[in-house]
Amino acid sequence: MDNLSPTSPTKMSIFEGASPKLVFILGLISGIAIVSLISWGLVLLSGQNSLFSFFGNGSGDKIAKPTAFTTCLDSGEFATKVQTDLQEGGSLGVGGTPSSFVNGVIVEGAVPYDNFKQVIEQSLKGEIPEGAAKVDISLKDNDYILGDSNAQVTVVEYSDLECPYCKRFHPTRQQIMAEFPGQVRWVFRHFPLNFHANAQKEAEAAECAGKLGGAEKYWQFVDKIFERTTSNGTGFALTDLPKLAEELGIK
Repeated sequence: MDNLSPTSPTKMSIFEGASPKLVFILGLISGIAIVSLISWGLVLLSGQNSLFSFFGNGSGDKIAKPTAFTTCLDSGEFATKVQTDLQEGGSLGVGGTPSSFVNGVIVEGAVPYDNFKQVIEQSLKGEIPEGAAKVDISLKDNDYILGDSNAQVTVVEYSDLECPYCKRFHPTRQQIMAEFPGQVRWVFRHFPLNFHANAQKEAEAAECAGKLGGAEKYWQFVDKIFERTTSNGTGFALTDLPKLAEELGIK
């Protein structure tokens, strides 16, 4: 061990010779500084603090700025409209999804294409399937209509964007519209089932798409959700809704 030579100046602590009061104050300041550093360290490690919402997400990526779509979706602007569709469907006898009214005659479930086509052909002839009951369904100003607005046959579908049977039925709509151009108009109304966690917000997202991009973007949004969801409640992540809107050119 090396020793200090007798001629070497003696090193003094910063606290040596200080008054007890000064020592206490300096110790308190040091303690606060240490606690603050530890706290900031925990914040940086967690990656969950609001600090990351401002500067980024902890991986070097910046948080996307709000768009008209995300603002619309976050506001819940169309939550009431979706619930109104749900309540009106219930009052018409809808108990599950999909349920489609063809000129007022209900067709329940994801029926095969040939069966649904037969109902369309009967309606074009002015016929009603034997034993079927007909209800009066009026179109609303905020309905999005696919097809000729003056078509002879009107289909009003009550559907859930997270319903596996609705996903299975969706191609039927596309086939019908392709096979009966100018003869059928189709209206899609929301019937989000309460055990499908993402269905309500996805329905609102479709309405936001329609508000910002018109009927064309509304139908494209619905098509893409059905195309990509794995259904059963959370098949399409809510965090992917803004990405889908951007993909479709909805800002």
